[in-house]
Amino acid sequence: MDRVSEPVRLLDQHRFDPSRHVEVELNGEWWPGLQHAWRLTSDRDHWVAEVEFSARYE
Repeated sequence: MDRVSEPVRLLDQHRFDPSRHVEVELNGEWWPGLQHAWRLTSDRDHWVAEVEFSARYE
């Protein structure tokens, strides 16, 4: 019998309006980005940042 997993729920959220400027680490390099929110969901036991950034690859 297959187990049906419980859907992920948003437990809490802290939004930034306007979004705040942050630096995002990717493979040892830091890139400028914007953080839109902190989110806590039912599938994790810690807060996760909602960020947007662009990285340049060779």
